[in-house]
Amino acid sequence: MTNAQRPISMEPTIASTAEQAVAGELIIAIRPGGYAYWCGTAAQLKAEALIPEGFSWPKAGTKTWNDDRFGYFLFRARPSGFKGRLPSDHDYWKVRRALIAPGRDCWAAARVYEKEQDLARELWLQSPAYERHFARYWVACEDKAFQAFKAIFVPPPKKRGRPRKSASIERTQP
Repeated sequence: MTNAQRPISMEPTIASTAEQAVAGELIIAIRPGGYAYWCGTAAQLKAEALIPEGFSWPKAGTKTWNDDRFGYFLFRARPSGFKGRLPSDHDYWKVRRALIAPGRDCWAAARVYEKEQDLARELWLQSPAYERHFARYWVACEDKAFQAFKAIFVPPPKKRGRPRKSASIERTQP
């Protein structure tokens, strides 16, 4: 019997344990000192724009590259909670990004980077681009039709805490 003559099974195929472990969401961890990592499949990492164009994935070991601010390290990782031996071609990777620190002082580089980000934010808040952005935001806030449309998809925030004393007193009095 050839493959074309075999009956097609209508039962769903059960993925291997490795495929089930990989099917999760992208994991992102941000650490102090300009250090962060992402764990996920190759497609997830590409979607986050972490992998450069024309990238060749390593068969074993790690692969490193740099841009103007960061150093990147890519290697295969074991999915969280996975037990057992993984196949050599499993699609679960970890990308670690760290600040390139001149003189090996990553904490100083992280402090400088943080201050640069704060300065860039303050400059943006004082720019005409921010004024245009805020004006568009304010128009959207006051647009009744847009707010009604948005309320369909985004529920209003719940009021937290206890009711005011004056409101609770009025309810208890006859």
